[in-house]
Amino acid sequence: MIIDLTELLSNEGKKREVHTEYSDDYFVSAYGKYLITDKESMTVQLTNIGNKTILVETDIVIKMNIPCDRCLSDVIHSFNIKVSKEVNLNDTNTNDEDSEEMSYLVDGKLDVDKLVYEELLVNLPAKSLCNVDCKGLCKKCGKNLNFDNCDCDTVVLDPRMAKIRDIFRTE
Repeated sequence: MIIDLTELLSNEGKKREVHTEYSDDYFVSAYGKYLITDKESMTVQLTNIGNKTILVETDIVIKMNIPCDRCLSDVIHSFNIKVSKEVNLNDTNTNDEDSEEMSYLVDGKLDVDKLVYEELLVNLPAKSLCNVDCKGLCKKCGKNLNFDNCDCDTVVLDPRMAKIRDIFRTE
């Protein structure tokens, strides 16, 4: 949803509430494409705090399905993010660094979906695990070791010791 902020700039102290919902069903980033399983509607509170600055406040509550990094099982992650940002709309103060940081603000309009996307991107877990003790997948046959053991030979020998191993090998 795109919110025009020009009307809000007319009076200092003016407030506006907008009820909306994150529109995408998937979260797509360089890390992967994750299904959004549940999203609550959110109230975006906009307040003119003076000097062409708008205070944007909202609570983002989204559940996302991110696969386990070890066994690829589905893991539901809950995100409850409180956002409070001051958005400066002064045209004279824009430089490349600020414009990259506030890509959700274009021509005096606030793109709520981009704001939510950026907040989710920053809050993604570094590692997604189904369980702290997750055993992962077998490197040879691909079986999920959390549910069943496999009979694969998992001994990893040091390749630097190959010549010594050949000396003791009996054929």
